[in-house]
Amino acid sequence: VPDGKYVIYNPDSGKAMSADATGTYYRAGKDVTVENGKVADPAEDLIWNVSSENGVYTITTADGSKLSMNGEKNSLPLDAANTTWKVEKATTEGCYYIVNANRPTYYVEWFAKYTEFSTYTYNASSEGIYAMQFIPAETPDTGLPKNGDTVVLYNQSAKGVLAAQDANESPSILGVSAE
Repeated sequence: VPDGKYVIYNPDSGKAMSADATGTYYRAGKDVTVENGKVADPAEDLIWNVSSENGVYTITTADGSKLSMNGEKNSLPLDAANTTWKVEKATTEGCYYIVNANRPTYYVEWFAKYTEFSTYTYNASSEGIYAMQFIPAETPDTGLPKNGDTVVLYNQSAKGVLAAQDANESPSILGVSAE
């Protein structure tokens, strides 16, 4: 999985993993619709920043909190002790397992009984609850310029654009009429 922003989705349940907590230690599951391999306009709590170094992944929320696992239980808090993960190809086509790098018998799972994401030891007979998709999170086009774009600054009230500087001693910017 290349570095990027993703919605982490469990196709077996139709749920995406949220940064929002259920209780204190688990991640909420939220309904999403996946069409043509995309989630239309995902909520911010469903977008995870995924980055890797030497095959070890860090999965963070928009505000930088790290998906983690505590040292003793199978919870899925943010910013606890075990903040690194392995991402392995799943048996289910197009899916991956998210396995804690420090506690490698624990896989992220959809825990239907409590309608939340947690971790548990892998069981092949329940493959679907461990198989996750990383769906690229597309951000809507705001129409604003992107870094490196060339722009013209237009003032609608003055019906003009910023132009050249007029003097060296007491410089100001000239306006030029424009539509």
